[in-house]
This record gives sequence, structure tokens and C-alpha cells, in this order.
Amino acid sequence: MSTRTIKTIDELLNARDADGVVRHDGDLRIECDVPYSGAGQYISGIHVTGNLDCGGNLDCGGYLDCRGNLYCRGILDCGGYLDCRGNLYCRGNLYCGGNLDCRGILDCGGNLYCRGILDCRGNLYCRGYMYCRGKLDCGGYMYCGGYLYCRGNLDCRGKLDCGGYMYCRGNLYCGGNLYCGGNLDCRGNLYCRGNLVCRGNLDCRGDHLIIDGDLIWAQAHKPPLPERTYIRRVLPPAHQREHFQERLGLDISDGCYEQICRNVLRHIVRLLNDDKWTPTERWMLESLRDSRKPTPEWVNEARQEREAA
Repeated sequence: MSTRTIKTIDELLNARDADGVVRHDGDLRIECDVPYSGAGQYISGIHVTGNLDCGGNLDCGGYLDCRGNLYCRGILDCGGYLDCRGNLYCRGNLYCGGNLDCRGILDCGGNLYCRGILDCRGNLYCRGYMYCRGKLDCGGYMYCGGYLYCRGNLDCRGKLDCGGYMYCRGNLYCGGNLYCGGNLDCRGNLYCRGNLVCRGNLDCRGDHLIIDGDLIWAQAHKPPLPERTYIRRVLPPAHQREHFQERLGLDISDGCYEQICRNVLRHIVRLLNDDKWTPTERWMLESLRDSRKPTPEWVNEARQEREAA
């Protein structure tokens, strides 16, 4: 294996084979932009058995196959599938016209658009918007700074953090805590193994919704929920502590969520006998009361089915 450095576009174009593919056995460093359009400047594919380092924009009309790490300091535009066996770092926007498969960390400094299946075995970081037309599968932690739009199933085995609106047309699974800074719209089933914090509205249109942890809910209304819904507890956010201390008539000015919940549970029968509660407040108190009950059998079956998948 060898390391090759390409400094000019002409040198890059001359490196193409008869099929228009740039191939190199080893590490490849490209210090110029990789052109996409223009007479005689079409790069139909890139195949590198080592690391690929591009100092500018990387525009590839076909597939991009990198067996090592891939670094792009500009915009990365791949017209076909993108296969990266190592980590993938892109400072600008990342566009993939086919499936995107990253075996390591995927770090995108701009927007990420994938027209096929997006499979990331490590952590996935997107500083901008993320759009995936197929299934989105992340083996670690996933962060999206803007809105997240997925037309297939969304499967995240770690924590999922979305700074804006989140839309999933299929089923949504999160193996850790889920944070959504805007509205969360799931047209399939939603299963969260940790806590779910939603700053906007929550809408789940599937057959069931399961939250093994707590739903931190700041809205005055109850969200529309499927008939089969299991939420361990529904709790208000920390910034509403003073308001709920007044409503409960209890001192909850100090302590963590668990301490406060134990305190409120000691008075739960008396509190629920009061008719002053709004539907959302009563929903929260009833969820706290029911948190001591055994988990419904259908939830246990859903967990076993997920673990077996």
C-alpha cells in the first residue's frame, strides 16, 4: 500500500481509468476540489483501499468506496452509494444519492441528505438538518442539530438528541434517552428505552407507544396517544417546579425527581381525590400512582420481540 497526493484537477482527471473511476491501493490525499460537472471533468467513482483525505469539495457522480477513514473539508456530494469502512468526517453538507454505510463514526458539519438507507455503526453527529428517504440505523449515539426527517424506520441503539422538529414515517426505536427540541411526529410505533423529553407536541400514530423511562411533558394538553400506551411516569420539567409546588401544596423545592416522586406518592390517594386537577395534571398523578404496578404483559412481549430482533 502507498500514499498518493493529487494537487490539481488535471492530475485528478488523468488518474481516472477507462470507466471514469479513480482507484488507489493505499491512502489518497486530494488537495483540490473533486469536480462533478463540466466537459470532460466527470468522476464516475472513487475506490480507495486506505484513507481518503479531500482538502476541498468532493463531488463524485457515482459510487464512493473508502476502506479506511474519509475526511472531506468541504461539501461531499456522492451520486451513488457511499461505503466507508472507517470514520467519516465532512465539514460541509453531505449528500448521498444511494445507500450510505459507515462502519465507524459519522460526523457531518452541515446538513445530511441520504436518498437511500443510512447505516452508521458508531455515533452519528449532524450539525444541521438530517433527511433520510430510507431506513436510518445508528449503532451508537445520534445527534441532529436541526430537524430530523426519516421516511423509513428509525433505529438508534444509544441516546438520540434532536434540536428541532423530528418526523419518522416508520417505527421509531431509541435504546437510550430521547430528546426532541421541537415537535415529535411518529407515524409508526414508538419505543423509547430511556426517558423522553419533548419540548413541542408529541404525536404517535402507530399501534403502540412505549416509554420505559419518564416522559418529561411541559404542555398544558395531553398528546394524542395510541390505545396501547405504556409510559412509566409522566413528569413536568424542572422549570415548572415552583408552579407544581403551589398546585400540590407540598414542599418540593429541594431534591431530585426520585426524591420528589417518593414524597408525592405518600400523598397520592389524597391528591387524586381532589377535583381541582386539569386533565394533564391528573394524567401525571395517575402515572405516578401506576408506576408501582407490574408492567403490562403486552409491553414485556414487545421488549422480548425487540431483544430478539
